[in-house]
Amino acid sequence: MTKYVNLLIGSACNMKCGYCLQTNEKSPADHKADPVEFAHKLADYLKGSRIERIAYWGGEPMLYWERIKALHGTLKNEGTRPEQSTVTTNGRSLTDDYVEYANANPDIFTVVSWHDGNFTDEQLSRIFRLKEFSISLLIHHYQTDMWGARDLFYSLQEKYGRYPKVAVHFLRANDGCRSDYYMTREDVDAFCKYLETVIEMARIGDPWAAWQCSARR
Repeated sequence: MTKYVNLLIGSACNMKCGYCLQTNEKSPADHKADPVEFAHKLADYLKGSRIERIAYWGGEPMLYWERIKALHGTLKNEGTRPEQSTVTTNGRSLTDDYVEYANANPDIFTVVSWHDGNFTDEQLSRIFRLKEFSISLLIHHYQTDMWGARDLFYSLQEKYGRYPKVAVHFLRANDGCRSDYYMTREDVDAFCKYLETVIEMARIGDPWAAWQCSARR
């Protein structure tokens, strides 16, 4: 029985990252499919399944937001109501409409891929207006610890009044990722040494370290 559904809406993006999961950065947005018609067919296919999560992916999902909103709304009307609808975005193109829609639909959880940071104050303010979101960071050859992210964790809490949920992931080595981002044995050793320090910090109650040692998002 189907529990998890991944919907790749298109591969167009407004960023160009050397470690991208996409294998074809030149692929244009696909505007041919009718999202409402597709949602009806998908809902019919999923009848009888207890869907726990539907993930909406790009490229950059905000380039397809109207289509995602049509998909989500139609599935909801058809009775397909997952516990969580995840939208993974680089956060640079969030709109007020997206924030309002996400906050009005408690199943929507927004994962903001941090990438190189460089958010404007307006972009960060819009992100922190979301009721449910996390910040996602990558470990790769050029980033083997999260000390900079720890500083970010506390500075964002000071500015916006709450700690952001932070998730850390390892790089996916695939056809869309430049080989210079691949982790070496020395990189893995450095990351493990970082983790040893984090564990000791968690034991004395550091909130950032405790978060990194937990299973929470």
